[in-house]
Amino acid sequence: MGVGDSIEKKKFLTDERRAFLLIVVFIAFFLAIIIGIPAAVHFSENPKMTDSAYNKAVEYMEQGDFDSAYRLLSRYKYDECESYRDAQAFYWLCSAHRSYDEGNYKIAADEYDNYVKSRKYIHPETDEAAQEFGKTVKEKYDSIEKEKEEKILNKIKDGVPYEGMPEEYIDRSSLGRHSDYKWSYVSSQRYFDRDSCSTKTYYGKADYYYFKSGGKVIFVAQCFEGAVRNTWDERNGESNKSYPSLTQPAKKPSNSSSKTTKKYDSDVDEFGDAEDYYDWYYDDYYDFEDAEEYFDEHY
Repeated sequence: MGVGDSIEKKKFLTDERRAFLLIVVFIAFFLAIIIGIPAAVHFSENPKMTDSAYNKAVEYMEQGDFDSAYRLLSRYKYDECESYRDAQAFYWLCSAHRSYDEGNYKIAADEYDNYVKSRKYIHPETDEAAQEFGKTVKEKYDSIEKEKEEKILNKIKDGVPYEGMPEEYIDRSSLGRHSDYKWSYVSSQRYFDRDSCSTKTYYGKADYYYFKSGGKVIFVAQCFEGAVRNTWDERNGESNKSYPSLTQPAKKPSNSSSKTTKKYDSDVDEFGDAEDYYDWYYDDYYDFEDAEEYFDEHY
């Protein structure tokens, strides 16, 4: 082997080694992206509580600045086996104060309940002040709920159940107690949800309350998800009588009417089996059997 051949061989080995090292570096970099960065992001989003953060949050609370305390406490994760075991309760207490100040009394009441469930590590003096706040929240929430109830009762005492009325007041209108009751299936019924101020679509079981006079049905109220969603007034014979009769059996709607959105037949071709299809479109079916039937028909 000549000198030139030896040099060429060394050059080849050097190039091969350089390529190998580049591959190793690339793989290491790729693994860092896959493993390292998400872990770092997760840690940055949920670091453990520190002395400085905890003390600052307590300082904010003592100053009555519950908003700043909440923002600080929400950055950390908590572990009862470690220090700052009362931080979780502080978080809920500050959150309740924020909701109360914003006028969200129902949310404030729920958040205070969460504080109560996690307050076992709270100092008695701190808890005493928190309980005073809890009483204020309850009084405010109860007064609002009472006012809301009075409005509903005043509206129906000389009237009848109306759309959007809570189902719990179904027997407190001028019609008195309902005479008969049954449930039936509802398929793709649109309604206005007052809580979210949006139109939604419902399919599933619904309750029907029948009010009679002289043995004749004079009013029917349909309820689901805790409120009246439809009514039929037969007192003047003006109803279209589209409600189910008392003798009509509760029958699940056919597959074609149970879906809120008609699927194109080609949709099923994008899935390997009915379970995958149902996982993707589960909101559009009563249950897996409905989805499976449609899948089998159109696959």
